[in-house]
Amino acid sequence: MSRDYAEKEREFIEGLKADTGRDLGEWMSAIGDKNFAHRNDAIDWLRQQGFLFAWASWLERIHNNGGQPIYYDESAPPAPAAPVKHPAPPPASPPPSPPLHSNAGSHAGRPVDVPTPRPVQLEGASVIQFPGARSTLAKPPPPAPSRAVPASSPSVATSPQVMAVIAAAKAYAPLAGFLIRSIADNLPGTVFRAGTRRVEMFAGPLPFALLSVGGKDLKLVYAGPADRFEPPSEKSRLPNLGVPLSPLLTHMVALTDARQIDEAFVETIRRARARVER
Repeated sequence: MSRDYAEKEREFIEGLKADTGRDLGEWMSAIGDKNFAHRNDAIDWLRQQGFLFAWASWLERIHNNGGQPIYYDESAPPAPAAPVKHPAPPPASPPPSPPLHSNAGSHAGRPVDVPTPRPVQLEGASVIQFPGARSTLAKPPPPAPSRAVPASSPSVATSPQVMAVIAAAKAYAPLAGFLIRSIADNLPGTVFRAGTRRVEMFAGPLPFALLSVGGKDLKLVYAGPADRFEPPSEKSRLPNLGVPLSPLLTHMVALTDARQIDEAFVETIRRARARVER
């Protein structure tokens, strides 16, 4: 997942100059010159410059990281390009055999009809198009479809209530969206219910996790093992939630970076869901 974020960040950074007229260093200088008192002020200003909210938040996070990318390592050499495999030429058709004549004199001077050989189809062969050349070959077959997206993902993406909670995270909106997508992809059937600055997660009548959106970080409370709190988890406490917290949601972890959402994290949430479903 972090590799996906690194690739998106690389494309964003490399396209800044062409899309906005300023490269990353120039935007970092522009943000620094404004001397914003709060991070959200920087995001609001970047939105006024034409950035979508998600990219404005991302650019502000890079500035807060000392002007260095969050996921993309600019010093790393690019991956070598895969060698191009040229298709093998089709086997040459053998010359037609001379016709057999029972009476040479009766057929003299007549043209001989030679059947046109059927074209040879090379499955999986690549077509290499050179500049200025026009290809007369049929288009190659479309690539195989990527991994199917679980049915829960589209509903998350189109839910205005959930999107409103994610947007309220301001600088942490990309991280909140990443968390929701990660749970939707890895725990199919999860239902997301939005409230005031919170998103509850259900696989039945009771929630197994709850995301609380704050100005400084994101807090995820979940159903953990009884009386066992291993770092970075701690006892859940959300005094400003505004509604009673389910007694099943015993554990809490503060989220500030997408790298926290790894396979071990997903497995922890999967076990939380299993505990509530018992």
